[in-house]
Amino acid sequence: YLQDWLLGSKAEIAESGTNSYVQPKLEELLFLDEEVVTPLLKLIKKEYRQGGWSNAGVEELRAINSTAKVMGYQIIRYRHKESGQDYLVLSEVPSIETRRYWGSYVFRLGAGNGYVVEVPRPGFEINSFEYGVALFESLKANALLIAGANPNANLDKSADVIRPQNKANVFNLMNQIILREAMSAPLLVVQSRTFGLRPDVPAPDADLLVTFSNGATTTQNLSPLQRGLMQSLDKTGMRTKFVDGSAETAGYELGYLPQSLYLAQSANKEFAVLWMSPLARAAYQQQTENRLMASQFNALRVPTQEMPLYQVVANTTLAPSTLIPEALRSKLDRYLKTQDIIVLSEVRSVWPGYEMKRLIDTDSKQAFLLLYAPDGKLALVVNLVPGKMEKSITAPLVNVKQTVVAEFVESHAPWLEFKGEK
Repeated sequence: YLQDWLLGSKAEIAESGTNSYVQPKLEELLFLDEEVVTPLLKLIKKEYRQGGWSNAGVEELRAINSTAKVMGYQIIRYRHKESGQDYLVLSEVPSIETRRYWGSYVFRLGAGNGYVVEVPRPGFEINSFEYGVALFESLKANALLIAGANPNANLDKSADVIRPQNKANVFNLMNQIILREAMSAPLLVVQSRTFGLRPDVPAPDADLLVTFSNGATTTQNLSPLQRGLMQSLDKTGMRTKFVDGSAETAGYELGYLPQSLYLAQSANKEFAVLWMSPLARAAYQQQTENRLMASQFNALRVPTQEMPLYQVVANTTLAPSTLIPEALRSKLDRYLKTQDIIVLSEVRSVWPGYEMKRLIDTDSKQAFLLLYAPDGKLALVVNLVPGKMEKSITAPLVNVKQTVVAEFVESHAPWLEFKGEK
C-alpha cells in the first residue's frame, strides 16, 4: 500500500536542529537532472504502457538506478495491491552511511489528472505531510514531491526549500524538471501547507485557504484544472476560502516561492497553495500516533486491528444501519464531538449486545469504529476523527464497491451506512 509506505517514511525526514541536511552542489544538481531524473521521465513516456514496462524499459531502469546510486538514491518500482496502479519512487537509499535528506519523489505511471502535489515543509507544518499524501491519491496526481528535511533541520536555515536564498536544492530542481519535461501539457502544482491562528488578525472562517498563481478569487474565473481541484476539495466537506486580499487571508499569497517562479519559464502551467487550518489538519493525523485514543479503547477492552477498511467491508456480512438505535447513534455522535471516554463506556454498558471494534485503515492511517448488530453483522462504520459532521456515505448490503469505501475514507465523513433488505 503506497500511502502506508509513504506515511511510514515520515520518520526518515531530518528533524529540527540536527544539522543533518546537506546542501547540494551545483554539479550534483546538474548530474541528477541530466543523468537521473530527465532520463527517467523520458523513459516513462517511451517504455511504460498501462500495466507494465517493456523489456527495454526494465533494462534502462536498471541502468538509471545504478546511476542514481552514485548520489545515494534508488528507484523503486511500486504497484498498489488493491488498484494495480504502478508508480516509480525516487528516494534515498536508507542504508547509506551518510544521508543527505534531499527528499522523496513519486511518479504515477500511466494517465494522471494533470496535478503535481508538493510538501515543502514536512515535520514543521503539522500534518501537511499526511494531507499531501492523501491529496496525491484523491487527485490522482502525476507526481508527489516531499522535502527530505524539517525546514529548521539546519541552524542556518539552509534546509528550508521555500526560502529564495536556498533555491539551489533538489526539491526545487524536481519541480523545474517536471514542469519542463511536461512541455506544453497543462499541469497544476499544488503545495500542501498549514496556517495557525494569529492573535492580531481575525481567524479565517474556513478549513482551507486557497491561493492561485493567476489570482483567481471566484469560481467563475477558474481554469479546468483549478475547477477540478476545487471539486475534489468539496467532496471532503471542508470549507474553502480564496485568498482574496481580506484581512484574515493577508499573508497567504504566493509571494516569491521559488517553485512558483518557474512558471514564467513554462507553458500552460499553474500553481496553487492550500493552507489547512489547525482544526482541519487534525483529521489527517496518523491515528497510529494517537496514544490518547488507543489508551481509551484499550481501557474499554475494545480490540484494535490494522488492515484495509475495504477488505473488512467486502468480506463481512452486513446489516442495515437502521438496526442501530437512534439513542446509541446519538451517543456515538457525542463521542465524536467530545472524545470523552465516559460516553464510549456508556455505549458499552447500555447496549452490551452491540459489539465494537477499532480499525486502523492500512492505507490512510485513519481510525474507524466498527459497530456490529446483536446478530454479529456489521451495521455501521464510524470515522473516529471525522471532518464535516453532518455528512454520511451510503453503501448497499451486498457487493459494496471499492470506490464507495474510498469515497468514505477520502471524504472524512463520520458515517458509512448500509441500506437494503435484511
